[in-house]
Amino acid sequence: MPVLRKEGPYIWVTWVTKLLIGDDSCEHASWFKTQFDGKSWTRAERVNNLARWQVGHTDMLNAKALDFREQGYDVSREAQNHFTIKGRQATIAGKPDLIARQGDLVWVADVKAGRPRSSDLAQVMIYMYLLPIARPELRGATIKGVVVYGNREHEIQPEEVDPVFVQSLQGLIHRLAALEPAAKVPSWSECQFCDISNVHCPERVEQPASSVVTTDRF
Repeated sequence: MPVLRKEGPYIWVTWVTKLLIGDDSCEHASWFKTQFDGKSWTRAERVNNLARWQVGHTDMLNAKALDFREQGYDVSREAQNHFTIKGRQATIAGKPDLIARQGDLVWVADVKAGRPRSSDLAQVMIYMYLLPIARPELRGATIKGVVVYGNREHEIQPEEVDPVFVQSLQGLIHRLAALEPAAKVPSWSECQFCDISNVHCPERVEQPASSVVTTDRF
């Protein structure tokens, strides 16, 4: 049986990126992980080629870190960048791939081995907002973001993390931290990537719909 987290609601940044920009609709999945200790519930079996993804990700990460260093930046990566912020409603944590600093200019970089997605940009924008809170030495610095893909980069300017974005993020955190369960919106497109098994979510869609309706109206 799922057990509530002893330290209260806990959110990992990547749990909210697709919800924030509307790529996902089922807030319940992230609400469940926010509320319950990850060791207390049954995970769904998922098939993926994690080893292949990790190799591609590491190669791109090494290349971008070298690029920053050759430009004179001080670079920290992955585990060095882990942060945890405890707020009144929830704790939120994350781990940017790279943080590169040169004077008062800071780049927050994430590398993605897959195709470009809007949620990738949202992830870096969340980091850009949270890092000055988590790391006092970054307060007052100009923080820019960049998402690195195989053959292109997408830069994010500081002004893109505007009050509308921050308000949307804070509203989502508030909903996930609430004791009242968030609404379930089960669909194959989301359930196939969800960690929560049907033991805890009977509405989980286990396979795509195969029925096709025919008509002679057109």
